Amino acid sequence: MKNYLESKVNFPKVVSDAFEKLSPDIHDIYVSALDYNLSSWKTLQSSLVTASGVASATIPGMHLVGIPADILFLMNRMSVCSYGVGAIILSDAGLGNRLEKEDFPIILGRFCKEPGLTNASISKIASTLSTKVGQETISKKLSQLACQQMGILIGRKLGGNLGKRLGGKFAARLGGKVAGGLIPILGAVISGASNLYFIKEIQKEAEEWYTFKVEITSR
Repeated sequence: MKNYLESKVNFPKVVSDAFEKLSPDIHDIYVSALDYNLSSWKTLQSSLVTASGVASATIPGMHLVGIPADILFLMNRMSVCSYGVGAIILSDAGLGNRLEKEDFPIILGRFCKEPGLTNASISKIASTLSTKVGQETISKKLSQLACQQMGILIGRKLGGNLGKRLGGKFAARLGGKVAGGLIPILGAVISGASNLYFIKEIQKEAEEWYTFKVEITSR
């Protein structure tokens, strides 16, 4: 069944292509997210991706066309949601806009359990630079430095094994869309639930990541 699903949808490629097409305006997200508290922001993003997942599998037989578009939308919402979570946490801590474009790849890497992206590992990266640059600079550039050292972002592409790991996660969870999409109602339920899983997991990782960034700044 797995080989059949992967023959229908090349999840690693679809996910990598979706990431490359992401171009969220971090400043705009920062400003928009401050109209919400953390709970209401996460609820809004969860509702959007669930609705998209349901819509992509509503018509049996058409879901193979809808799934790639849905993944693109899901990745966009995962990105927007992550930066919004960061905006709220950083603002609540009185730190202002210290979002980095590299934050999202870091969050994806933590979601995929990349071993070099633990708090302990990144603390070591920050400590080696603490004598060279100020604490504010570290907090602003932490994700960029981690991405460089771990090789998880090359230009606009996911580097190393991260793209494959992420594609594998999508294949494992969203593969049910391909099979379930042939069944009216059930396919839409499976699709919506799969999207909800991803946004919930990314919310958790984003919250942990930005909380950690605040701690790094406060040391």
